[in-house]
Amino acid sequence: MSGPVVTREIVASDPFDSCDYYDTDESTDSLTHDRPNGAIEYHFDELHEKGVSILECIAKRGPVTVYGFDRQVVSDEEIESYARRAAETVAEAFDEEYGDPHDTVHAVNIHDLADALLPAIKEQIGKTTVYSCERVAERVYSPAEVEAVLRAECPQWFEPVASEASRG
Repeated sequence: MSGPVVTREIVASDPFDSCDYYDTDESTDSLTHDRPNGAIEYHFDELHEKGVSILECIAKRGPVTVYGFDRQVVSDEEIESYARRAAETVAEAFDEEYGDPHDTVHAVNIHDLADALLPAIKEQIGKTTVYSCERVAERVYSPAEVEAVLRAECPQWFEPVASEASRG
């Protein structure tokens, strides 16, 4: 059942090709595959039954959808809201401990404090790795395309299984 190798015309601007991570599970919470081929290989490694040829497994499974995920970007607005909330927390804590109990205005200027905190918060967030991802693209691979990927990635899977070798 070895068919022709199918190639796909890839458009350079296709967002799928520049995703950070790929998986065959659209709702996964553990993104580890940095190439679509890795996601397909892992998918079939999980499905491949002992004693069943990989070609039978591919045929049984049919087309495979690979989802592309990108790391989420922390927006400037969100970082500004962190600075504002931090400033509000400081102002309220200061007022509670040291402020005038009869004054309704914060002793610490929240706006000025937020402006002062913002560069430090931006710097610290810039040093972090964002692990939260969002699905941004998908591509459906035909059984022939899946076979081509797996032949390139896992050629050993296409060696005859014990039952096929004994029939020979």
